[in-house]
Amino acid sequence: MATPNIDDNRYPDLWDLDLRVAKTITIQRVKLLLSVDLFNALNSNTELSRNRIVSASAFGTLNEVISPRIARIGVKLQF
Repeated sequence: MATPNIDDNRYPDLWDLDLRVAKTITIQRVKLLLSVDLFNALNSNTELSRNRIVSASAFGTLNEVISPRIARIGVKLQF
């Protein structure tokens, strides 16, 4: 390890914004639910982990970032 204690170097706080909009439409006995979801709306490429093994040739390289912005559209029919 590059530091004596495992928590000496910490990443900044992780903030993520997910949004959802949904509307239910009722026609007689049939319900139609329309929805749109937006994950990681601000599209922040926040680092989640780096290689911390000093003896590795890949020391300090980025291993993982937060998922990219993703939009999902949904339709649900109930009768």
